[in-house]
Amino acid sequence: MIDADQITFASRPLRPGTSFVELAPYARDIWKMARPAGYPGPAGAMWRVSTPRYSEEEVRVPAGTFKALRVEVNGASEAFGGSVVQATAARFVYVAWYSPELNRYVKIHHQTWSRQNIKLGDEVVQLVEYQPGR
Repeated sequence: MIDADQITFASRPLRPGTSFVELAPYARDIWKMARPAGYPGPAGAMWRVSTPRYSEEEVRVPAGTFKALRVEVNGASEAFGGSVVQATAARFVYVAWYSPELNRYVKIHHQTWSRQNIKLGDEVVQLVEYQPGR
């Protein structure tokens, strides 16, 4: 369950061993919200998460072109455990384009890096189709 009045990261399973990180909620007042409390990651990892930065811009996705609120959140994990795992995310940049017209995100770009600054993930999610009233 996600509280619609809080900005938070949620990890949604896709298939065994993989998941999708989503910035939630789909709130109309998202630009008034404070920084997310944390970020999904390895057990015991403590994250320093930035206050979201907002700007307005037009974004083009397969479903069309939309006026959007661009939300960018950055974060880095503090040291955790006795050893550093190279394949574990230690830094992220998460950018989402929220369309007030559709009351949802139309594009997400999520990147992660290891402590050695090796890029671990570069995900882009885009709205492919939109049919009003359905």
